[in-house]
Amino acid sequence: MKKILALAVLLLLIITPFSIRAEKVYVIDNAGLLSSQEAADLEEKLERISEELQADIVVLTENDIDGQDVVAYADDFFDYNGYGQGEHYDGVLLFLEMETRTWYISTSGSGIRAFTDDRIQDAGDEMVPYLSDGDYYGAFDRYADLAVEYFREPIGDYMLYDNGDLVTFDDDGNIVTQVNIRDLDENVMYAITDEGKIVEASSLEDPPESYTYFMVEDGYMYEVRPEKPGPEPERSFPFLETGVSSGVTGLLASLVYVSRERRKLRSVNAKYQASEYYRKGSMDLTESRDIFLYRNVSRTRIQRSTSSSGGHSSGGGGGGSHVHISSSGHTHGGGGGHF
Repeated sequence: MKKILALAVLLLLIITPFSIRAEKVYVIDNAGLLSSQEAADLEEKLERISEELQADIVVLTENDIDGQDVVAYADDFFDYNGYGQGEHYDGVLLFLEMETRTWYISTSGSGIRAFTDDRIQDAGDEMVPYLSDGDYYGAFDRYADLAVEYFREPIGDYMLYDNGDLVTFDDDGNIVTQVNIRDLDENVMYAITDEGKIVEASSLEDPPESYTYFMVEDGYMYEVRPEKPGPEPERSFPFLETGVSSGVTGLLASLVYVSRERRKLRSVNAKYQASEYYRKGSMDLTESRDIFLYRNVSRTRIQRSTSSSGGHSSGGGGGGSHVHISSSGHTHGGGGGHF
């Protein structure tokens, strides 16, 4: 009987620490920005959607962090406090640092494909007006709603590491390609297909909008958007707007002038084909093909930095995330700005 009792006590001692650690807190308002009721309501909401999404959705606020790096602080808080669900530590953390009025979203696991670089900036565009007005609960509530939206439809199709390693995914989130961007040719437009393959965009007759397009230049990766030339603008005839009478008068005057000048052109014969205007030896045409146009829309640089919440444009595809390794050895994406 004593052996059984001792064994039960031993099991209780082993299990208890894990039970305590399993009880996560999703709202850590160290800066005191929320009322007790607001904090309780937000805690209930984040706990509920974290269970629903199977990813931890966390809010952290601090008055100041004594000059520490915002990115490292957010990543480490997430990692060393047991956040992240599943083998890939799925989740996101919104961090507010009040001394510098900085917001930052740290992503992990499936959160990296849910909160891509562009989506993080979109989230910032929606939250910053609340933050600037001091409506912190409104900002956190909007962040929670966006987390549900983004996790239900992850769109990220690549991750770019600090060392230049590029990892691509298919629509199901499976890794398809791993390559270093320094091994790719510069000034060539590439496409990441829906299947996660990397191909040269020039091989595509009709570039799908669902693909992500990029180029490499001087060690940087630039997302680009292929664009076909648009239709010619409709011609307008302003003289019609001034009235039929004035239009007719102008037309008659033009006809008289053209007729008079035409009689002077005795040595000019009409040419009916473009080739007849070509002077032999003046041009050497070596290749002829149709190409599409493109323009740069965003940049993903190799060095890690806190993103700005300024204006941006997204490419045609799902886009991706610039990622790095935190001090714990976990992979994180993220971005942020100021308010």
